[in-house]
Amino acid sequence: MLNDRLKEARVNAGFTQKEIADAVGIATTTYNGYERGKSDPDAGTLCKMMRFLNVDANFIYQDYNVQKNS
Repeated sequence: MLNDRLKEARVNAGFTQKEIADAVGIATTTYNGYERGKSDPDAGTLCKMMRFLNVDANFIYQDYNVQKNS
């Protein structure tokens, strides 16, 4: 879901969790929680992360509708 896609985008882009957290202005532990599925980013933070990772909402949410409708 969202956490898996964030991690996939980060790893594909070659960034550490700290680099993304610093770029969008959140704590590394907060970002770690997003990747672990403990919490979800607010819309503004998610937009910043997508911009930084150069991915769009289709990439982030492509599995969401499949799992939701199963």
